[in-house]
Amino acid sequence: MRLVSAVVVILLSLSCRLVPGLPDDGDASLFRDKEVNFLAKELELFRNTGICRAEVTSTIGTCDIGESQPILNWIDLKRSSCYCDNLCSEYQDCCIDKVGFYNVKSLNWSCREVRGINVSRIPIYVYQKCPRNWNDEFTKGMCETEALERERLKMTFNHLQDLPVQSETTNIFYRNIYCAVCNGDTRLVKWETYLYCNGDSERSGDSFLDDPDFSNAVYVPRTMNFRRVKVNGRLRNCQINVKRFDLPNLVTNYGARLCKPVINTCPVGTDSDIKSKCNAYTSYIYRVPKPGREIYKNFHCALCNGVPIENLSCLDSYIGPVYGTPWGPTGRAPLTMLFDFNYQGGLEEIGNQSPCLLHEGQIWDPIFRKCQNFTCGTLYKREGSRCVPISISDENGLKNSCPKVILNSDDFHVLTDRSVYINRTMKYLAKDEYEVYRKENSVVLQIAICVDDTHLLPYSLVHSWLSAIVLSVSIICLILHLVVYGMLEKLRNRPGKILMSLAISLLCGHLFLLLGPYFRDIFWLCYFNGVLIHFGYFAAFSWMSVMAYDIHGTFSVTQTNNSNKSKIFLKYSLFAWLCTVCLVLLSIIIDNSLPKGNSFRPRYAEPTCWLNSKKGLLIFFVSPATILLIANIVLFGITAFHFRKVSRQTKMVNNFSDKVRYFLYLKLAVVLGLTWILGLVAGITRMDVFWYPFIILNGLQGALIFIAFTIKKNILNMLAIKLKIRSDKYRMGKSSGIKAAMYSSLSNLTTLQTTTSSQIPSLTNDKEMLKAVRKINPDTVLDEKRRVNAVPKG
Repeated sequence: MRLVSAVVVILLSLSCRLVPGLPDDGDASLFRDKEVNFLAKELELFRNTGICRAEVTSTIGTCDIGESQPILNWIDLKRSSCYCDNLCSEYQDCCIDKVGFYNVKSLNWSCREVRGINVSRIPIYVYQKCPRNWNDEFTKGMCETEALERERLKMTFNHLQDLPVQSETTNIFYRNIYCAVCNGDTRLVKWETYLYCNGDSERSGDSFLDDPDFSNAVYVPRTMNFRRVKVNGRLRNCQINVKRFDLPNLVTNYGARLCKPVINTCPVGTDSDIKSKCNAYTSYIYRVPKPGREIYKNFHCALCNGVPIENLSCLDSYIGPVYGTPWGPTGRAPLTMLFDFNYQGGLEEIGNQSPCLLHEGQIWDPIFRKCQNFTCGTLYKREGSRCVPISISDENGLKNSCPKVILNSDDFHVLTDRSVYINRTMKYLAKDEYEVYRKENSVVLQIAICVDDTHLLPYSLVHSWLSAIVLSVSIICLILHLVVYGMLEKLRNRPGKILMSLAISLLCGHLFLLLGPYFRDIFWLCYFNGVLIHFGYFAAFSWMSVMAYDIHGTFSVTQTNNSNKSKIFLKYSLFAWLCTVCLVLLSIIIDNSLPKGNSFRPRYAEPTCWLNSKKGLLIFFVSPATILLIANIVLFGITAFHFRKVSRQTKMVNNFSDKVRYFLYLKLAVVLGLTWILGLVAGITRMDVFWYPFIILNGLQGALIFIAFTIKKNILNMLAIKLKIRSDKYRMGKSSGIKAAMYSSLSNLTTLQTTTSSQIPSLTNDKEMLKAVRKINPDTVLDEKRRVNAVPKG
């Protein structure tokens, strides 16, 4: 494929001979004369290269889809491909059909992230250059070199490098105070700052009144915060925030411009015409899979830098810091994502949930935070969950195929310039961003506005925190369970080994699900983490099925003696591990074989460290797991039937209570994973009433296994003897002996299974079953002796 990319670069270079290179600022008129021809040839060349062919968006960004107004939020920034406003030439981010109209000398802007208030990071254009005649190398270095880079090079750095400043006279945003100084601009806007530390209940503007001590504090550029700040005698992690750095205030009131950090240069030796095209216009192109986040100004920039065509995408898969992430607003991994497979209504990406039914004409209204019936406006009609055009000749309609919600007159104000102010969101919409839905005379009663992607909600904060808590508890319990079973050889019989294998699988899934958010910035590590989560949880389902089959074989009357019992566990292991490995390998192969835009790709690490495609999740995890769950349910029913039959026959001799039997049923349900059915129900219905019990019961499965199969009196006694806390002569006190040992075996599923499987032969009728149960139940002898002694002599 790299050969194909090289051929494309050669073709581009040849095409540059046919299409005149873009002129400098002085040749604007020449460019305008050839603009139409240039646009047509660029569109044709883009199609011929095959970039983004499998994606919905597979064209160069033009003013039809470009941004004509300042971008105010992350959702719009993610969706944008270029600008078409009057400032685009100054910032060099114009769409191809806007280039040439406003050719002015522009500064060499840099796109840098600043810490925000209502968002964690805000990417804005800043000026980060010192004049050539500036001689102070220290100030120049502190301006032009990022603090993170200076830290890596073991050079001096400080927090002022990450704090932008704004000129009062020109309104230019400088990267930091050093850039303003070297450019001779010392009349700066005085930011009002405050200190926010971990553990603060709210971001109070009076935080500096705590008189923090920074004498031993260390600034960390990667997180933009201070470590080891002493506040009221306690060491805390703190950050300095600017009160006015919030969206949309930073854009609307201070003139900041949101941006994407693009690569807009070609290597040395690249054809000059290709270099010119690379820097000529903006139509963002993205590299996937990405080791970091690579955005190119246009496809010429990507190809001249040697990016293979198959690794280019027109869709921005990056999930920014605004409005949470698919890992949840806390950055923690919710169990919800394991069964977030419902793509109904076009929700293709993991983490995008909609509480509404799009295919039934509903959409989530972010203003009133409830499901609303959506309309398509006067120019479009609804077909399923999409709006398709009827006519675009009516100038009074909103020319946008987005789903729209209706606002009543109490919810907005129409201003004199025909823009509207939305009361609840305090946002302004231009006259071409809404549609008059109903009016009487000259009074507007209702308007229709787009909601676009705002119906896609991140996972609930409660889901994330609850998952983190229960998974942490389970991980600790599973480790303790494995330690105890590893120390006590008597517990490592066949059922015990199966239970240990299940615990190892769950531990793998739980642990890497929790660690996933920390690996997200390193692509290969994130990819490997997603594979391990996939492997761990599906292996757990495989071992649950092995347990179900083994227990079913123990109590089934059709069981036959097996002379090769030592090989049974080996066969079980081959089944469970090989099935899991084959499924995960197939998933990886499909992920790297299908085109990047194919919805059936699992999409590991794009962007979360798990399967990111709902269709891929359904095919490679949910469906196989459901098949195993159904098999477990069937085997559980058969096992419960035979177990009840045995217990009824032995009640006269063993007093086998309903309480013990039901407790065993409960333990069977836990170990066979029947509670995972809630995940299927929750995934289909997308209702919190099912998500919460799913998270609690399955997140605590490791803890339930530990309680049911490890914290037993006989096991604790064995452990105490192993650790030499008690003498090996000690057994069970007054309750010691055959009867106590038998009760222990009834309370412990693995012991019971081993006992019955070793002593129940091939049973053909109830009479033989009763004899076998009496044989393995020594309490029968004790009961008979008591009856004999109770008979009066003589």
